[in-house]
Amino acid sequence: MPSVLRPWLCDLSNRHQVALLTALRGCDYIQRDNSARPIVRALRYAVMDMGDETQLAIDNNFLFPTLAWADIAAFLRDWDRYPVHFLHHLMHACEVVAYKHPDRDVANAFGSAYHGLVANLHVTAETEAEMDARLSDQRPIETRLADAQSPPA
Repeated sequence: MPSVLRPWLCDLSNRHQVALLTALRGCDYIQRDNSARPIVRALRYAVMDMGDETQLAIDNNFLFPTLAWADIAAFLRDWDRYPVHFLHHLMHACEVVAYKHPDRDVANAFGSAYHGLVANLHVTAETEAEMDARLSDQRPIETRLADAQSPPA
């Protein structure tokens, strides 16, 4: 059975894939036309394979094949009106695409969005190795729980 996910996702852990999928919906608490929409549309295109429906999805503004710096910059100027929960999902999804997408142009665009969100949220950017360790399916639940309960160093 064909998948709606692009083939590059098959090499990622389940937790990497979940980080991507949680951001595909967009933000529930903001009007439909908002500055995050171009990033979410490009994220959907990077992650989803709509097959024969791709052009229709592009025409209906559900997804879009590119992410322009102007759209990223507009979002980063307007970011503080979004719930932090949404921003975290979007930041982590951008991070996965930035480090794992096989097309370097796509990866670089999402890397710009990731690093912009990191700066705006005053958090530390992860390296690819740190992200992979955090999203590893092999990490024992006890380690994940301890990490969640430990104050940052």
